[in-house]
Amino acid sequence: MAVTREGRVEGKVAVVFGGARGIGAGIVLRLAEDGARVIVGDMREELAQALAARVGGLFIRADVGEPADITAGVRAAVERFGRLDIMVQNAG
Repeated sequence: MAVTREGRVEGKVAVVFGGARGIGAGIVLRLAEDGARVIVGDMREELAQALAARVGGLFIRADVGEPADITAGVRAAVERFGRLDIMVQNAG
Protein backbone atom coordinates (compact mmCIF):
# COMPACT_ATOMS: atom_id res chain seq x y z
CA MET A 1 0.00 0.00 0.00
CA ALA A 2 1.49 3.34 -1.07
CA VAL A 3 1.42 6.29 1.29
CA THR A 4 0.62 9.59 -0.41
CA ARG A 5 0.60 13.19 0.76
CA GLU A 6 -1.67 14.52 -1.96
CA GLY A 7 -4.19 17.01 -0.63
CA ARG A 8 -3.40 16.45 3.03
CA VAL A 9 -2.44 20.07 3.71
CA GLU A 10 -3.90 21.77 0.64
CA GLY A 11 -5.59 24.97 1.82
CA LYS A 12 -4.60 24.46 5.46
CA VAL A 13 -3.08 27.28 7.52
CA ALA A 14 0.17 26.56 9.35
CA VAL A 15 2.41 28.44 11.76
CA VAL A 16 5.97 27.16 11.97
CA PHE A 17 7.91 28.50 14.95
CA GLY A 18 11.65 28.24 14.42
CA GLY A 19 10.99 28.23 10.70
CA ALA A 20 13.79 30.47 9.41
CA ARG A 21 16.45 27.83 8.76
CA GLY A 22 17.37 24.17 8.93
CA ILE A 23 14.60 21.67 9.63
CA GLY A 24 12.12 24.48 10.28
CA ALA A 25 12.75 26.01 6.86
CA GLY A 26 12.37 22.56 5.32
CA ILE A 27 9.00 22.19 7.02
CA VAL A 28 7.92 25.62 5.75
CA LEU A 29 8.97 24.77 2.20
CA ARG A 30 7.25 21.38 2.23
CA LEU A 31 4.01 22.74 3.68
CA ALA A 32 3.93 25.52 1.09
CA GLU A 33 4.82 23.12 -1.72
CA ASP A 34 1.92 20.91 -0.67
CA GLY A 35 -0.54 23.83 -0.73
CA ALA A 36 -0.62 25.16 2.83
CA ARG A 37 -0.60 28.84 3.68
CA VAL A 38 2.34 29.31 6.02
CA ILE A 39 3.31 31.79 8.71
CA VAL A 40 7.01 31.74 9.57
CA GLY A 41 7.67 32.61 13.21
CA ASP A 42 11.27 33.20 14.20
CA MET A 43 13.65 35.62 15.92
CA ARG A 44 15.91 35.73 12.84
CA GLU A 45 13.96 38.43 11.07
CA GLU A 46 15.86 38.71 7.78
CA LEU A 47 15.96 34.96 7.15
CA ALA A 48 12.35 34.43 8.18
CA GLN A 49 11.06 37.38 6.15
CA ALA A 50 12.90 36.16 3.05
CA LEU A 51 11.51 32.64 3.45
CA ALA A 52 7.98 33.90 4.07
CA ALA A 53 8.20 36.03 0.93
CA ARG A 54 9.54 33.07 -1.05
CA VAL A 55 6.52 30.92 -0.19
CA GLY A 56 3.94 33.71 -0.30
CA GLY A 57 3.47 33.49 3.44
CA LEU A 58 3.63 35.79 6.41
CA PHE A 59 6.45 36.53 8.84
CA ILE A 60 6.03 37.17 12.55
CA ARG A 61 8.85 37.83 14.97
CA ALA A 62 8.52 35.16 17.63
CA ASP A 63 10.50 34.03 20.65
CA VAL A 64 8.90 30.76 21.72
CA GLY A 65 10.09 31.37 25.26
CA GLU A 66 7.54 34.17 25.38
CA PRO A 67 3.95 32.93 25.64
CA ALA A 68 2.70 36.24 24.20
CA ASP A 69 4.65 35.54 20.98
CA ILE A 70 2.94 32.15 20.59
CA THR A 71 -0.42 33.83 21.11
CA ALA A 72 0.54 36.43 18.51
CA GLY A 73 1.31 33.66 16.02
CA VAL A 74 -2.10 32.10 16.50
CA ARG A 75 -3.75 35.51 16.30
CA ALA A 76 -1.86 36.33 13.07
CA ALA A 77 -3.10 33.11 11.47
CA VAL A 78 -6.70 33.75 12.43
CA GLU A 79 -6.61 37.43 11.43
CA ARG A 80 -4.92 36.80 8.07
CA PHE A 81 -6.44 33.47 7.05
CA GLY A 82 -9.49 32.98 9.28
CA ARG A 83 -8.18 29.94 11.13
CA LEU A 84 -5.18 27.86 12.21
CA ASP A 85 -4.94 24.18 11.30
CA ILE A 86 -1.30 23.27 11.96
CA MET A 87 1.20 24.55 14.52
CA VAL A 88 4.81 23.38 14.45
CA GLN A 89 7.10 24.10 17.40
CA ASN A 90 10.56 23.64 15.92
CA ALA A 91 12.54 26.24 17.86
CA GLY A 92 15.08 25.35 20.48
